[in-house]
Parts: sequence; structure tokens; C-alpha cells
Amino acid sequence: MKINSQEKIVNELLKILSELNLERKKGIHEPYFNKKESIYVQKSINSTYVSTVGGFIKKFENEIKNFTKSKYAVATVNGTSALHIAMMTLGIGPNHEVLIPNLNYIGSSNATIYCGASPHFIDVDSKYLGIDTNKLRDYLKKNTFTKSKQTFNKQTLKKIVAIAPTHIFGQPSKMNEILDISKEFNFKIVEDAAEFLEVFININIPEQ
Repeated sequence: MKINSQEKIVNELLKILSELNLERKKGIHEPYFNKKESIYVQKSINSTYVSTVGGFIKKFENEIKNFTKSKYAVATVNGTSALHIAMMTLGIGPNHEVLIPNLNYIGSSNATIYCGASPHFIDVDSKYLGIDTNKLRDYLKKNTFTKSKQTFNKQTLKKIVAIAPTHIFGQPSKMNEILDISKEFNFKIVEDAAEFLEVFININIPEQ
């Protein structure tokens, strides 16, 4: 039986997920509801705060802030909108590129495009499925040039302004190496941690 390239990729991913004890027939995330959810929904309806503000939103933001030990937490409608806001805050726009791992959810790419910038896909490692930092550094040295401390794509001449690592399936990206590369090439970092909320890693933040 002839196996096409898509089947090869799927089989390779299943093999990696099996080694990480992540292979299963169920969904990545299965919503869980008990009796409290219906009570809370009714309370929100009764309060008339069913959109962008309200007591439950503030409580959710505070709990996320405390759990992640962050200074701030802002709830958005979904992960893509959160990435979009983060990129807008960083000034990402036309004639810019954002480095995005090629094994990913579409959110990072969509957020980049919403800003008028271009996704620039980079390779992932075959062990943890995050950005392959060894390949990335070599790739950047061969395919980019530096001008006024900014990094540009040799082919498109667009400025590469950010890198958007995704912690896919709860597996940590190599953030210390990504931080080093970002400092070397002057990239901003926008993390997609939607699948990574309950995981913590130790990182060494480089001096500015």
C-alpha cells in the first residue's frame, strides 16, 4: 500500500505523542460541566452582564493572575484574539514577519495576518515538537541580514520582528534558547500557551 506524505507525517506525530504518553483517542480538551455552570450562567443573565464585563470575568482574571503569578491578566474572547492584541501592542504590522513553528494551531498565523504582517514558518524538533532552536540559529544566519540592529529576511526584505513559540500538547518549548536567539536577533516574543496553562518552566531572562 502506498503511503502519501500526509500519512507519513501523521504516523510520525503519533509515534512522538506515544513516546510522550500523549497519544489517546479522545480530544485534546474535553469540556467538563457540572451543575454549577448552569447556575453561574443564569446568574450572569440575571445580572445583565453577559458581554465584556461583569463579576465572573473579573474573578476569572484574578484567579488566572494568581495561578500564573502574573502582574496582570486580561480575558479575551479566545486565544487568537489574545495573540492579536499582544502583537498589536508590540507594533507588529505591514512589512513585518513573525517566526512561527510549522507544527501549530492556526491562531498565531491568523493573528499575524490580522496585523498586516506575514507568518514565517520555521522547523520544530522531533522530540518535543517545539521550535528547533539549533536549526533556527543556523537558518537565521544563512537567510537573514542585520541593519541598524534589526533582522531582515534576505528573500523578502521584510523585517523579522517577533517569534511566536507554541507550547504544543503541554510540552515546553526551549525558552532559554529562544530568549537567547531573540536577544541576538532583536526579536519580540509572543508565547502561545493555550495548551500550557498548568505547566511551569524555569527560564533565565537575559539582561536588556
